[in-house]
This record gives sequence, structure tokens and C-alpha cells, in this order.
Amino acid sequence: MKVNFSKFEAAGNDFIMIDDRKEQFPEEDEALVQKLCHRQFGIGADGVILVQNSSRGDYKMRIINADGKEASMCGNGLRCTAGFVADILKKKHSEFLIESLRSVHPCMMLEDEVHTDLGRPILKEFSRHVEVGETSYRVHLIDTGVPHAVMFVNTLEMPDFLTTCRDIRNHPLFYPEGVNVNLAMITPDGVLHIRVYERGVEGETLACGSGAAACSIAAKYIYKLESPVKVVFYSGQELLCHLKEEDGSIASVAVEGPYKHVFDGKLEVDLL
Repeated sequence: MKVNFSKFEAAGNDFIMIDDRKEQFPEEDEALVQKLCHRQFGIGADGVILVQNSSRGDYKMRIINADGKEASMCGNGLRCTAGFVADILKKKHSEFLIESLRSVHPCMMLEDEVHTDLGRPILKEFSRHVEVGETSYRVHLIDTGVPHAVMFVNTLEMPDFLTTCRDIRNHPLFYPEGVNVNLAMITPDGVLHIRVYERGVEGETLACGSGAAACSIAAKYIYKLESPVKVVFYSGQELLCHLKEEDGSIASVAVEGPYKHVFDGKLEVDLL
């Protein structure tokens, strides 16, 4: 089976985009997805996104992480999906609805950027202490489509970043689904700087839209940071997070940022 694909990236998160409205792609084949996402032996990506028909919106987004397992939502993947629909599928409307496993998300095209509504976050717990070895980490647990643990730090230069984040991601407290782990630091100019470890990728990624949203919410509640929150990733990529409040709580969070159509290609799926 030959499958056309496009490579998209948003703030450094990259995805293999596939028009799967006929639902022919074997999404249950974890080994196939792992190979496609491999940086040396495949196309290379943080995940595969299948764009399918939707009964609830204009299109449905199915996001399969690099480990071959499906995720309920992906903030940067949502912007890439909106861009893919606009650029490749020639849907010319400036606003449309993208369905994820979590919700239906309004998306608005803004020239070379996309404004996406991630919906109402779930504030699970603030100031939870997680013991890793002899060290106790204070984390804030927020679900913005996927679960995140946010830690505020004085510097993002953590020498044992991967080991520490891996231990928190796999901590028994978060079994079985685990969490994405985010380091967050607020500079005197009110800018939120973050560094992200993503489950599914099982490593550091250049950006994470839902992670940016989770960190912005935590910064709003704990440090009174005002919306919109400018977020700068460890890679230097930037996003803007808009927090909508109702009755003293966050009713919805929207992420605004760029996307890029990198290149197109064709897969010989039966040969992989």
C-alpha cells in the first residue's frame, strides 16, 4: 500500500501527517509507527497524525506517539492538523473544528499561525511531593488533554534532567498512564521558560503545546502570571497561551503559535 504523507512541525514538535479519511492506515501496528518515527531508520518524527472524517467536527485527529501508542490529544499536533487541513486538503475556511479523542477543538487560522482551543483543563492537584530516591520534588498536576507534572525551578540547566524526568514520568503515583514532566521558570520580564519530557516519545522534545498550557495555568494560580502568557521552550521556540477565567477558575485554555509544512513524500507501507 502506497500512502502519501506530509511532514509538519509546530514549535519544534514534528509529525508525519497522513490523510486517512478512508481509514486504511494500520494504526494498530505499533512497530510500523515506531519505524516511521525513527530518526535514523524512518522519516523521523515525534508522532504520526491521522486525519480522518468526523461526525462531531470538520475532521478528526488521531495522534499516535513515536512509541506506537495513541494519545488522547496533542497541542502542537492540533495546530499541525489545522495547518494540514488548510494547506493540503484545501479547506479554505479560516475557522473549523478538529475532533480529538478528548474533545472537539475550535481552530482559527491566523496567516502562518493557528489559534487552537484545548478546552477546559483538569486541575488535579497542586504541590504534590513526589519522592525519587532521596529527593522530594514538588509538582503541580494538571491535565490539558494529557496529564502533566509541572515543577518550578530556578534554572532549566538540570544536569540529570533525563534521569529525573524519567523517574517522575514512571513514578508509581502516576501508574499506569504516567505523566509528561515540565520544568518551568519565570524570568523577571514575566516570560515563562519551560523544558519538556514527553511520555510516548520517552525523552526530551523541543516543544509541547499541552505542556505550555499546563505550565501557564500553574504559573497563573501560583505566581499570578497574567494571560496571555508568553512561553519560550528550551529550544527557543515560542507560543502564546490564552487563559479564559469564569468564576475564579480556568474555563478554557487556548494556544497560539506557528506551524510549518516541511516536505511531502510517499510511503510504501508493505515494505516497512
